[in-house]
Amino acid sequence: MSQPEIVQSDLGGETVVARVDLGGEDELYVTPTRTLLYRAEGLLSDESVEEFSHGAERITVSEGRRKSKVTLDYGLDGDQTVSLPTSRLERALGPIVEGILKHNGVLDQDESVAQLFRFSELTVVVAGERVVRHIGPGLWDQEFESYHYSDVRDLEFEDGSVNTSVVLTVDGQRERFKTPNEDARAVRSALESTLLAYWEVDSIEELRATTASEEATEEPEDPGNPEEVSFGDGPDPLFADPTEPDELPDNATRSPDDGSPGVGSAPDDGTAGDRAAETDASGPDIDEVVRKVSKKLNGLFGGGGSGRGSTSGSGGGFSGGLLAGLIVVAVGIWAFGGFYIVDQAERAIVLRFGKVLDTTVQPGLHWNPPLIDEVSLVNVSQLNAKTYDSNAMLTTDENIIDIEVTVQYRIDDPVKYVLAVQDPQRSLDNAAESAIRRVVGGNFMDQILTPGLDRVADDVQERLQDYMDNYDTGIVVSQVNVVDAQPPQAVRPAFDDVIRAREDEQRAQNQAQQYANQIIPEARGESQRRIEQASAYREEVIAEATGDASRFDQLLVEYDKAPEVTRQRLYIEALEDVMTASTKIMIDVEGGNNMLYLPLDKIMEQNNSRGLDQGASTQDLRALAERLSPYMPSSTQNSVDRNRMPASSTRGIR
Repeated sequence: MSQPEIVQSDLGGETVVARVDLGGEDELYVTPTRTLLYRAEGLLSDESVEEFSHGAERITVSEGRRKSKVTLDYGLDGDQTVSLPTSRLERALGPIVEGILKHNGVLDQDESVAQLFRFSELTVVVAGERVVRHIGPGLWDQEFESYHYSDVRDLEFEDGSVNTSVVLTVDGQRERFKTPNEDARAVRSALESTLLAYWEVDSIEELRATTASEEATEEPEDPGNPEEVSFGDGPDPLFADPTEPDELPDNATRSPDDGSPGVGSAPDDGTAGDRAAETDASGPDIDEVVRKVSKKLNGLFGGGGSGRGSTSGSGGGFSGGLLAGLIVVAVGIWAFGGFYIVDQAERAIVLRFGKVLDTTVQPGLHWNPPLIDEVSLVNVSQLNAKTYDSNAMLTTDENIIDIEVTVQYRIDDPVKYVLAVQDPQRSLDNAAESAIRRVVGGNFMDQILTPGLDRVADDVQERLQDYMDNYDTGIVVSQVNVVDAQPPQAVRPAFDDVIRAREDEQRAQNQAQQYANQIIPEARGESQRRIEQASAYREEVIAEATGDASRFDQLLVEYDKAPEVTRQRLYIEALEDVMTASTKIMIDVEGGNNMLYLPLDKIMEQNNSRGLDQGASTQDLRALAERLSPYMPSSTQNSVDRNRMPASSTRGIR
């Protein structure tokens, strides 16, 4: 595969030992001396290459949901950060770590890294000729351990409920480290394949036989010619003044005169703790040890008699007083070391020879005998938080989502937290991942990504708390928050379309609800207005009818008194009302005899425009016209015969 021109220019002819695809057009190139990070950025003018030397003294990794950062510490020269996609992190770490280990002399130049394993506080690098182990929060630094395959005599695996122990027998010492059970198979495969390939054998049993035969065929040291030599009756020089051997056994002692370790000490090769762990449970007799120490102290204080090397007089007293002073100082230091302070937010657990002595140590200053009691301080008030970036979670509908969850917790029971489980934090991590995977696997993808984030957080909190209670970790989960949940990259555009459609639906529903909230009050107001108008009209009609009836009753009384006058009066008032509300036509005739008459067609149109009943209006007008026809002039007459009309009726004609 061809390399970009800008990469070829920066390489300068240097050999590329590894090439990693970072997605898109971005790539990572590893050479024997450095690491090149090529970024295309979509345009030719935006190409860039970052260089990172292999001379780093420390490597740390910070993982995120999408991006991860690899920090290379160069000591006094500062540090540099390599930003990589999280999905390609493991693929890129192997070549980078291999180049740095070769630069620092940990690996040979022709040696390659078979596989890299990263656990919580442990990094294991399986190479072609050795295993490199690093313990700590970082990926690698100068504090590491390396085991060459030429020194390995055996490889064993001890299965546990949570972890699997890998045991390497190196030069007669058993070196072990633990791996999670889910990664144990890969670790075992990598170790066995590289170790067997180095020894050119086919199985671990064959390796044991090969190493055993090599140890048996090794030539022992020449003991010389042990001939019996008589030294007379005096002390044997072989025992009186023995020659110090070059290599002492573990139980050997040296005199302090040669500057080597004092009485009872042994050369420390850094594996004393491992040897102590592998010794048999049957140790030395305690009473015998105390008796020997008492004898030595008595001799030092002047009670040794005339043995060899003893002194007399003031010299012995001086040595005894000095030793007594040293003992007093040691006892004072021992007693002072027993003081400890418990903060307000903490609680202390006191163990005496592994048994819980006190679980209610309150805040303040306390004292317990050191080396006898073990005090563990636990913060029970602090609210801790951990974020879990879980990728490739499978849902019920067989879709994959990426989810980020934050868990807030505190320690409720310090005793369970310290004694019930070996690593509470690791148990919390495993339980949280299991709870998240279980809840996500029990829901559909659209239920998780859109309206169900709160329900997912509640379910994860409930299930995680159940796990913590079953494990007796003493941890109480306070709150679980789902920070982010995203579908796979391949289906993200389609899912965005679904979300937009759902939002459009919700917006249309909101608009309809808004319109309904606007129309319904107006309709209710209009309905109430019409009801009030109808009530008012009813009251008006009733009042008018009541008034008309009362007026008619009063008129009836007057009519009974004077019928003719009342009839004439009613006629004149009716005619006055008609004339007042009707259009009148005045005809000016020569000779001074003017004429006034009513246009019936105009009166009918006027009544129709006012909404009167057509039939009733026409009948009334016809009756009125018949009553007025005697008084109307003929076609040959030019004036109204006023003599035919009553004298009182002329008042209403205008």
